[in-house]
Amino acid sequence: MTELKRSENYKESNVLERKTNNAVGQAVKVMDYKVVRTVLILLVIAFFVFRMYIQ
Repeated sequence: MTELKRSENYKESNVLERKTNNAVGQAVKVMDYKVVRTVLILLVIAFFVFRMYIQ
């Protein structure tokens, strides 16, 4: 079972690496970074609102 999972993860990482080689892959990579950034910004905003609410 773990062996199968490991090979699946390996395949997925290979697919991801292949994706990043072409233009679409680059776009997906940039989009992922944007999503991560927006989530971080939302977390920071939520944190400040939470602090103001407590005080």
